[in-house]
Amino acid sequence: MVRKSMTNSVIIINHIFQVSIMLGLGYLQSLTDTKALVMRHLYQRNLDFKAHFLSDLALMIQSLIIIIMVISTGFYFKKMIENGEGYFRKVEAGLFLILGIIMLGIINLNYFKDLLVYGYLMIGFYLILIIQSMNIRIAQKERND
Repeated sequence: MVRKSMTNSVIIINHIFQVSIMLGLGYLQSLTDTKALVMRHLYQRNLDFKAHFLSDLALMIQSLIIIIMVISTGFYFKKMIENGEGYFRKVEAGLFLILGIIMLGIINLNYFKDLLVYGYLMIGFYLILIIQSMNIRIAQKERND
């Protein structure tokens, strides 16, 4: 019982961390309207990011990797539904699917590419995806124990 509440607490803390990353990125983007040095820093970092991991080829490769991850998670989610897994594990897998689709939108939509915070947005959402995959693993390990 204690172990189950501990793992649930870790997952909830991870979700709070994920939301705080999203809110922090939104706040950073809002600062570009009022703070010139923040805007300058983000503009310079965006140029650096676009020269390296935000080039067109890199974005295409990242999109393919995320598509593969979303498809495999979709099959995992389908298997969970067929096996009658617990609600909590289904929610975690569903959240990963949703976050993966959002990440595909961030990678491919020009709206996000035009934001000054785009490089940090990409890093933040990759971090969120990693945390969510940890949550899936924690929930899966809880079932196995």
